[in-house]
Amino acid sequence: MRTATATVPTAAELRRMRRRFAREHAPRRDLGAALVDGTLGTALVAGIGWWLVTRSSGALTDTAVLPGFRPDPLWAWLVVAGAAGAGLWAARSFGPLVVSGERHVWVLSTPVDRAASLRPTVLALALCGAVAGGVAGRLAAFVGAVEPWWPVTVFSALLGVAVVSFAALVQSRAVPTVAVGIAYGLGAVAVGTLAVASAVGLPLTAAERQPVVVVAALAGGMLVGALAACGGASRADLDRGAAIAVAARVSLVGLAPTILTGVVEENAWRRIARRTSRTLPLGSARALVYIDVLRHRRRPRSFVWVAVIVGMTWLAAALVSPLVLAWVQLVAVFAASSLFGAGLRAARGSGALLGVSDGAIARPLLVLPVCASLAVTAATASLTGWAVSLVCLLGAVLAAYRSGTGTPPAYDGLVLETGFGQLPVDLLRQKLRGVGVLAVAAAVVTLIA
Repeated sequence: MRTATATVPTAAELRRMRRRFAREHAPRRDLGAALVDGTLGTALVAGIGWWLVTRSSGALTDTAVLPGFRPDPLWAWLVVAGAAGAGLWAARSFGPLVVSGERHVWVLSTPVDRAASLRPTVLALALCGAVAGGVAGRLAAFVGAVEPWWPVTVFSALLGVAVVSFAALVQSRAVPTVAVGIAYGLGAVAVGTLAVASAVGLPLTAAERQPVVVVAALAGGMLVGALAACGGASRADLDRGAAIAVAARVSLVGLAPTILTGVVEENAWRRIARRTSRTLPLGSARALVYIDVLRHRRRPRSFVWVAVIVGMTWLAAALVSPLVLAWVQLVAVFAASSLFGAGLRAARGSGALLGVSDGAIARPLLVLPVCASLAVTAATASLTGWAVSLVCLLGAVLAAYRSGTGTPPAYDGLVLETGFGQLPVDLLRQKLRGVGVLAVAAAVVTLIA
């Protein structure tokens, strides 16, 4: 009887083989172009880093754009908490561990150690979390005028590592999914406690070193746990965020953010699963309005975001100059109109399919965006005056209509060849549809304010 024996290569050996194969078979690049690209990227990153390190934390108090700004450590903690929450949401949306189909078939489905294959990815994601957290912490030091600024920056960077590691632990099923909701709840309780402490006059500080030690131990433990448990992620777990990752890459390359938003919206509707069917009213216009209302009734997040937009506008009124506040109101009204314009964007170009004109479909679907714009304008009109508010309302609605009724992007237009790559002039023109209306409205608002 014969037995076949074979030595299974380690994950490190496979990585070395892949890098060697890539070096031997990759097409040759122009050394000069590669040098220029690398130099520009390095100079840009170094310049931003130098600016963040050398600027004083009280820089925001010295500008005329924010005459009402009063730095407070509470603002710094709010920025750190908001960045941590957004980071956890992004990490959970993308995976954070994402593996291509080819790697699944040729590496992870073999006897090669799965955990050893995924550990470099976990470390790379932890490094990205540290960089993003460090930038957020430095911005928090600016907002809170924290001196010295390095404790809150290091704290935020370590918190970024902890957030990524926690998301990897949940994806690897080492921590139950319910822990995500608990983490959000604990964060909300911490933010509320800080807000109450600030309101009653208790002293707050963001320059202490003790929280850094605590979060360092937390981040280290979570990172070690994620490195040990990443092998427990199944193919379904690793594929969960693959669609969003691919959509984000395609959206970035093709300058088409609707691809990413479409995948995110599809996943959201899948979580809703099913609802009871409704009888549509008679008349195409009434039916379209009813369908658009149902869309937001079944996913009421749009109403929450509108409330947040109004609150941020009122917060900006206490910080910025009147001219900047007018621009903020214009952006707020446009954002609310765009939030409720999902049906308008989804139905564009469907007139030929239904045997009617595109305008016959677009006009009923413009009802909710107009209502949302009116609500935000009415809630913020006392901050800027009715003249500025009327201009913001008209400009935002028209810009939302222009951006929501454009044709699908065409990639066969004019492309300029430059020394740094291709410049898709025609594609950029298509993407700027509606931005011109906002620019005109901003210019009119500037004259009035």
